[in-house]
Amino acid sequence: MCLMDILAMVVNLHVKQRLQDGWRMLERHWHARRTEGRLQRLQRQVRRLEQRCLSLQK
Repeated sequence: MCLMDILAMVVNLHVKQRLQDGWRMLERHWHARRTEGRLQRLQRQVRRLEQRCLSLQK
């Protein structure tokens, strides 16, 4: 194994690691966005229920 082979392997590993890190960040970001959307939907439903309860009480 010559120096260039070792260098290529190290660079490959480094690039792979970087790609995986970037992918993980993307996934985390996407998941956060998704749960955010879910929370907003739930809040809307709760508000709707509250309004219905209030109108029933009158």
